[in-house]
Amino acid sequence: MLLLPFLYTVYVMVKNGFHFPEADEFLYLLFDSALNTESFIQFSNETKDFMHQIVARPKDRSKSQTVQFMLETSLGTSELKFKAVPSPALMLCMPRCKGRLVYYEAIIPSLHLNITRLLNKGNMMIPHWSVK
Repeated sequence: MLLLPFLYTVYVMVKNGFHFPEADEFLYLLFDSALNTESFIQFSNETKDFMHQIVARPKDRSKSQTVQFMLETSLGTSELKFKAVPSPALMLCMPRCKGRLVYYEAIIPSLHLNITRLLNKGNMMIPHWSVK
């Protein structure tokens, strides 16, 4: 599917009363259907994806948390590692319900993510992911 027909389809859907897709749904449609892009992330269990859905820890009583901690905890909970450095981007979907963050009042962003410990052994050549 080409980009303009894709955008027109979304426009017609919204005009006819259908809900506009959530951000993550829209990105999946855009990358997979419209642009036919290869997945950005390869996980150690051989699955691939465009973004990682952060899994929050319900027992964490913090009012806020860092993206670094949440990414490490989420992958650890799922017993996943990155098979390779995500390319061209590492997109993270924060836990939310009805547009609001789940479990935390705030998530503290970072300009750098250290993914060294999140890579499969042998794929540790690039230790930091920088936000640009």
